Amino acid sequence: MTNYPAKIDNSQSLPTVIDGATNISASFINSLRDTIIAIEKELGITPSGLHTTVRGRLDYLETTLSYLETISVGATGPTGPAGKDGYAGATGATGPAKVSATLTSTYTIPMAGSTAIVTLDDASWLSTNVLCLILYPNPNPTASFYGLITAISGNTVTIQNIPTTYPNQSAGNIIPIGSSLTITTLPGPNGPTGPTGPTGATGPTGATGPSGVTGPTGPTGPTGPNGASGITGQPAYTVTTSSFTQPAIDPTGGINVTVSVATNVWMATGEIVYISNGGYYKVISLPPGTTTVVLSNMGYTGNVSAGTTVSNSSAVSPGGLQGGILLPYKLIFPGVGGFQQTTNTGATDIGGFVFDPSSLYSGGGANRTIKAVALLEVNQAGIGETANLVLYNLTDGYAVTTLTTTINTPTKVSQGLTVGSGPANLPNSEIVYIWRLYRTGGTSLDPVTCKTAYLEVTYS
Repeated sequence: MTNYPAKIDNSQSLPTVIDGATNISASFINSLRDTIIAIEKELGITPSGLHTTVRGRLDYLETTLSYLETISVGATGPTGPAGKDGYAGATGATGPAKVSATLTSTYTIPMAGSTAIVTLDDASWLSTNVLCLILYPNPNPTASFYGLITAISGNTVTIQNIPTTYPNQSAGNIIPIGSSLTITTLPGPNGPTGPTGPTGATGPTGATGPSGVTGPTGPTGPTGPNGASGITGQPAYTVTTSSFTQPAIDPTGGINVTVSVATNVWMATGEIVYISNGGYYKVISLPPGTTTVVLSNMGYTGNVSAGTTVSNSSAVSPGGLQGGILLPYKLIFPGVGGFQQTTNTGATDIGGFVFDPSSLYSGGGANRTIKAVALLEVNQAGIGETANLVLYNLTDGYAVTTLTTTINTPTKVSQGLTVGSGPANLPNSEIVYIWRLYRTGGTSLDPVTCKTAYLEVTYS
């Protein structure tokens, strides 16, 4: 019969067994059974608790008790509520189901060793001198706090910030309402990293197959049908849709004005634009979802004075930085940028711009020439088809010049222009011009194309 737990068994109570010599009887087996049952009764159910081993649980309790002994004891407080039930015995009743509480107030984490209070929805099941864990509403290992419950009054609980090697939230952090509080123990240290498994063997590299013989080049396929006509190009000009007050000169954009226009899709931030009746401005920004533009006054020669009202329906077009003339010098005033095509025999408007010779340097001792330039082509040569591009004075209602080609590859054509009044001339004032493309000869299956068109001003 076993002596445990009153005594430790010896060779008399649990004799040594010798193979082939000891007579194994029922009493001997029963003594071993009694020993095992005695050990189980002594330790009870789940003796390791929340730990992996009983030794781990005892080590944790010793560490916690040693720490608690270092905490200074203040004046005796009021008697706290009854502690929670201990571990259930082998035949004891099931303990209370309450395992967590919810914060109904915020908890500001104190300095290590100090305390702060927090209110819970129910603290009746808690007891003092136990470790607790507060988890934020969105739990994760870096959003938690370990503390020691030192006092309970109703649903108000005093929690001490205890030193721990486990990552705790910093002092001063505020744990929000709705966080949960549970009773816990400090996490144990991480176990060692297991050994790295062996690297699998590299499979053999397959043999490279021989290169095949290059086949002969196939015959050229037939010419495909002409593509559909491109969309009409976006005009690089617009008009104001309301009047505005001329701002003070500030090229940096610190002083600016917001101007409403018919369209701003062709403008870019930092671009210089010219507004008739106002002068030259820099584009500061283009508010998204609007047809407005924020401008600053560049203060160029010819700009109206600050405070002047610039009238509605003033023309707006691209401008340039003001400077002196360095000969030879060339200016470009584009009206069409990109592929434009038509099969119409009547005029198709493909782009426009604002041009004012009076705003340009007259030349002085230099020679100033102005030309209309375009890159044109027809679909087929030799069928009597002609590509026609008209520079049309939209303000006064007449054609200035017509550029033509009958060549079926992109061909640069140009025509010199003079400044003056009447047809075939450029008035020495601000005028809106339109490029108009049309076909003569050929058929509706033979489009004519304009790839670019512009006015070229050259000083020499």
